[in-house]
Amino acid sequence: MSAPLKFPLEDIKLVTKNFDEKNFIGEGFLGKIYEGQLSLFGELTDVAVRRLDNSLRLQEILFDKEISILTRHQHPNIVSIVGYSYENDEMLIISKRVANGSLSRHLTGPALTWMQRLQISIGAVRALSYLHKHSIIHHNINSDSILLDENWEAKISGFEFSMSIPTGSLDLVYEKLGIRTYKSDVFSIGVVLFELLCGREAFISEEDKCFQAPLAIFHYVNKTLNNLVDPDLFKQMDQLSLNIFSKIAYKCLLDQKAPPRMNEVQERLEKALRVQQMHENNLKSLEYMRIPLADILNATEKFDSKYCIVSGWFGSVYIAELDHVDKAYCFAIERENDQGEVPKKKSTVAIKRIIDTQDEIAERGFYAEIEMLTSCKHSNIITLLGFCDEGSAMILIYEYASNRSLNYYLQNREDNHSDSWAQRVKICLDAAKGLSCLHTTEGDRREMVHRDIKSANILLDQNFEAKIGDFGLSIFLSVNEEHCTQYSKIIAGTRGYMDPQFKKDGKLKKESDVYSFGVVLFEVLCGTLAYDPCYANSAGLAHIARHHLKKGTVKEIVDPKIKEEITKTLFTSVRGPSQESLDTFSKIAYECLEEEQGKRPTMKAVVEELEKALFFHKNRKDVFQVSFKELESATKNFSEENCITKEGFWRAYRGVVGATSINVKRLHPGLEGYALDTELKVLMEHKHENVIGLLGYCEEGEEKIIVYEHAVNGSLEDHVNNTSLTWGKRLKICIDIACGLDFLHGGSITGDVVIHRDIKSRNILLDDDMNAKIASFGLSVVRSKNQEMIFFTDLLAGTVTYIDPEYSKTKLLSKECDIYSFGIVLFEILLQRMAYSFDYENEEDHHLGPLIKRLYKEGKLDEMVFEGTNEQIAPQSLIIFRRIAIQCLRDKREERPTAGEVMIQLKQALEIQVRFRELFINRINYYYTHVVIKIN
Repeated sequence: MSAPLKFPLEDIKLVTKNFDEKNFIGEGFLGKIYEGQLSLFGELTDVAVRRLDNSLRLQEILFDKEISILTRHQHPNIVSIVGYSYENDEMLIISKRVANGSLSRHLTGPALTWMQRLQISIGAVRALSYLHKHSIIHHNINSDSILLDENWEAKISGFEFSMSIPTGSLDLVYEKLGIRTYKSDVFSIGVVLFELLCGREAFISEEDKCFQAPLAIFHYVNKTLNNLVDPDLFKQMDQLSLNIFSKIAYKCLLDQKAPPRMNEVQERLEKALRVQQMHENNLKSLEYMRIPLADILNATEKFDSKYCIVSGWFGSVYIAELDHVDKAYCFAIERENDQGEVPKKKSTVAIKRIIDTQDEIAERGFYAEIEMLTSCKHSNIITLLGFCDEGSAMILIYEYASNRSLNYYLQNREDNHSDSWAQRVKICLDAAKGLSCLHTTEGDRREMVHRDIKSANILLDQNFEAKIGDFGLSIFLSVNEEHCTQYSKIIAGTRGYMDPQFKKDGKLKKESDVYSFGVVLFEVLCGTLAYDPCYANSAGLAHIARHHLKKGTVKEIVDPKIKEEITKTLFTSVRGPSQESLDTFSKIAYECLEEEQGKRPTMKAVVEELEKALFFHKNRKDVFQVSFKELESATKNFSEENCITKEGFWRAYRGVVGATSINVKRLHPGLEGYALDTELKVLMEHKHENVIGLLGYCEEGEEKIIVYEHAVNGSLEDHVNNTSLTWGKRLKICIDIACGLDFLHGGSITGDVVIHRDIKSRNILLDDDMNAKIASFGLSVVRSKNQEMIFFTDLLAGTVTYIDPEYSKTKLLSKECDIYSFGIVLFEILLQRMAYSFDYENEEDHHLGPLIKRLYKEGKLDEMVFEGTNEQIAPQSLIIFRRIAIQCLRDKREERPTAGEVMIQLKQALEIQVRFRELFINRINYYYTHVVIKIN
C-alpha cells in the first residue's frame, strides 16, 4: 500500500479555519473532528481531520497505530486515510469525509429502510471479516464507529483500540491473559445488528443502566421481537429475512464459547438480503426493465427485415441501437428502484420478437425467460436487458453477442482466423460454467434445467466468451421432488441433442442438460453439427461418437482443421492438439453421453475436466522438445567460457537462440537420483512469476538437458555478500521466494503439491530486475492433495547444510522441510554469510542452522548484526524478519509457519522498512533545508 501523505500543519489549519467551531463535526476518544477541503492530485476532496487531545497518555502510540492500520489495510468498507500531520505537538489524522456521518445518527426514524439496514450491516461485517483474516481485532465496534457515505454504504472507523493477534488455537490463551480476541468484535457487531433491527441505540437508558443486548436476547428467546422492532420497519420486512437476520444477531450475542466467524455472519446477512430483495421485487415487479414498444419500433424501423439476423418457429431476432437499463445495474445486488432514475445506456442489443402470441407455449416461454434470467446472473449466461409486453407484444431485449452462436462459429470456421483448439476448449469451458450455475442452488434460487442446450443456444461475445441463451423451455426443479427429478408431459427439446431417457419416459433431471452438452462437446471436437446431413443415415452424432470412443479411434472424427493446427515455440513447432488434452476432452464428452442419467457426471465435474484439458494443451510437453544439435549451437558446443554454474549433478551454460538468451542445464551422463521427468512435470504444470520458466528439454541417448529462461543476475548465492544489495531489496527477494513456495505448496489445477527438497541460495535465480525465481526441481516430490502430506522416503535428498534435521533423522518428508531450508536462506540473506562458513573457530558453528539455534537459546541472536548496507534499517522490520526466520527453524515441523504465513510477515517487514526509509529521507531533507541552508 502507498504511504499516507504528510501535510504541513499550516495547510490543515487553513482548511479547518484554524479548527473553528463551525467546522467541528464530532468528537471521539482521541479528540475532536473537523471538516474541510484539501486539494489532492488536483481535485478538491472533502476530508475529516481528527485532532488528538495532546493531554492523553499514549496518544502518540494510538496515533501511530491508527495510521499504520488504515495504511496497511484498505478495503471498500474501511474509511480511507488521506494523510497526517505531526508538528508542534499537534497530531492530526486526515481521512476522507463520510457524507452521512455515523450510523448512530440514523438509527431512529424513517431515514434508513430495512433494505438499507441490511446493506449497511453487510458492509460493516465485510470489513470486519477482512480485518480478522489479517489478524486485526477492531476492539471498538459500535454505531458511532460505523460511518455512512453518500450512498449509505458502511465505512468502519475508529481503530485506536485495535490490535493484532493470531486467531484460532491461541484464542483461549489470550482470553486467560485477559486479552480480547476476535470474539469481542463478534459480540459488538451482534449489538449493532440489533440496533439496526430495533431502530435504537445499544445504551437505552443511562438512568436504569439498560442495555440493548440482554433485552434483545430476552425478546428473541421469548419470540416477542416485534415488541422491540420499529413498527415502520416491521411493515417493510419479509418474515424470513427478519428470521435469518435476528438468528445470526442472537448467535453473535449469546454463543461466546463458540461464536460464529465473521464470514459466517456475512453469509447469513447476505442470505437475509436476497430474501428481502425477492420480497420487494415481487411487490414492485420488474418495472425498471420495461421498454416502450414505440422505442423498439423506432429502433428497428417497425421490424424491417434488414435488422433481422435469425428467424425460427418462435419468431425472429433483430439487432438495433436501443436505450435500455445498464447491464451493470442488472447485475448489481443493490438496486434502489424507488430512489432516483434507473441508469440507462444506449448500445447495440439483440431483440427477440415472439410472433405467435396466442401460443400458450410461446407465452409461457416469454415469462419463463424473464423469470430465469432475472434470478440467475452469471458472466456465462446471456443478460436480459429489458422486455416489452404492451398489448399483445412479447419482446425480449438481450445483450448483443457480436460473434453470434457456436453453431455459426463451427459452420464458418474456415473464415475464422482466430479458431484454435485452445479457443474451442475455452468456449466449451465457458458454457459449462454457465450451465453449472443453472444447476446450482444459490440462496433462494432453485436449481433449473435449461432443456434445450445446443450449439445454436451458446452465444459468443466480442471476445468469444460463451454465454448460454434461449431459456424459453427452462424450468425450475422442485426442491420437494426426490433427487430433483420432475416428470414432464411435454417432451421439449431439439432433435439430435435430446436426452434419450427424458424422451422415453419424461424423466427430467439436470443430467438431461449434461447429455445435450455432451453432444455439443462432440460438435466442437468434430467440427460438424448434430443435424449435419452426414448423420442422416445413422443414429446421429452421439451414436457415432460413442462408437469411436469404444474402438479407440476418436482421432478419425477430429476436425481436420484442428489436426492441422500448428503450435510454434522458441525451438520447434508441432501439429494438432495435445494428446493429453484431446484424451481428457473426449473422455468427459463420452461420459456426458451415458444412456443412463445416473451415470453422467455433474456439470461441476465437467468444468473441472475441461479446465484440465485446456491446461494440458497450454502446457503440452511435446512443444518443449529440443534437439541436442540446437543446444550445441546455442552454447558454442557447451564451451567452458559459456559455463556459469557447476553442481554435483549438473552444469549450467548460457546460450543464445536468435535474439533470446537462455540458460541450459546439462545433467551428467548416466546420472541416477536426479529425476528429469519430475522437473519437467513441475515446470510444465506450475507456472508462476517466482518459479523459473521452462523453454525446452532434450533427451537423446544419455543426454538429459533442460532449457530455462535466462536469469541475468545469476543465483542468489552470488549476491548474499553483495554489500550494494539494500535491506529493502533483500526483503523483496525473500518475499519472492516465499510467494513461489506458497504457490508450489498450494497445489496447481491438477491438484498436485510440490515439495522442492533442495531450497538453497544457489537454486534461487534472479532476473534483470532482481526478481527471485525458484529453480532446480530434480529432487522434488509431487504429491496429490488427497495424499498424506507427511510421508516416509527411502533416500534422503537435499544439501547437507540446508536439510531439515528432523527429515534427516526420521526420513519423514513434508512441506515443512522446505520451510526449514528457506529459514537457512533467510539467515544467509540477513547475516551475509553462506550456510557453511569457516569464519568461526568452533567447528560446530561452521553450519549456520545449529549456530542460529544455539545463539537463540542463549539469547544472543540480537548480537548477530546485519552489516550489509549503508542504509538505516527499521528496528521493527528487523525484529519481524528475525522472528519469522527463527520460526522456520523450529525443531518440530508442526510449529513452523507455512510459506504463506512467512510471506505475510515479510511483506509487513517491507512495509515498515519503506515507511521508515521515507521518514529517514524526509528528516535528511528537513535538516538540509532548515539547518544547512540557514547556516550557509
